[in-house]
Amino acid sequence: MKEKQAKQILEQVRKSYDSIADHFSQTRYRDWPEFSFFKQYSKSGDKVLDAGCGNGRLYASLKEMQVDYTGIDLSPQLIKKAKSKYPQAKFSVADVLNLPFTAEEFGSVISVATLHHIPSSEFQDQVIKQFYRVIKPGGYLMLTVWNLKQENFQQKIAQLPPKNIIEQKVGKVKDIWWPWKNSQGKVLTKRYLHSFSQTELEKLVNRNGFVIIKSFYSQKGEITDKNQGYNLCLIAQKML
Repeated sequence: MKEKQAKQILEQVRKSYDSIADHFSQTRYRDWPEFSFFKQYSKSGDKVLDAGCGNGRLYASLKEMQVDYTGIDLSPQLIKKAKSKYPQAKFSVADVLNLPFTAEEFGSVISVATLHHIPSSEFQDQVIKQFYRVIKPGGYLMLTVWNLKQENFQQKIAQLPPKNIIEQKVGKVKDIWWPWKNSQGKVLTKRYLHSFSQTELEKLVNRNGFVIIKSFYSQKGEITDKNQGYNLCLIAQKML
């Protein structure tokens, strides 16, 4: 993907989330089940960066652990929601492609359902490099992406109009525009999604300095297989 197209997609993603901030927050209020996989990699007193925090719902799980939490998101409207809901936490508008933090500032970075919104391998590498830069030696990267290879997703992707397919290789869809619908089924906007395979995600994180601890598919907090898992989760470490 050319850089110009990738930048246009990034801007569209920001606009999309700004436009659906109210509806998004209404649908993202419960505790996040997959956090159970990540709890052991953060401890009291750690500085934790929530990269792509949305409306800040991960803070509700982390605050009980007494960590020093910072949440960032590219969408000003979502950050506004996060600040309103959790005024005691630190939130700011920031870009994962250019994190406004010093080197080795955080004990861990958690990035939930964010990386799949980043187009092009070049920009994906840039994001992981930024995560590596701000994590202390011995610290952890914990991230998830949607598993678009899951059976339910595949059925829905097959029903998308051709204009929603950005790129496919050897008949396999890699990049799509995914519709965001309201409760009446009306499409309010569209979001870019990249379909990561487990191998692709591991290679991306590996080649940018991290050592993979584990990667797995999950559904509602339970480890499962590729055909059933809604999320692809990965835990990696910046070695000492």
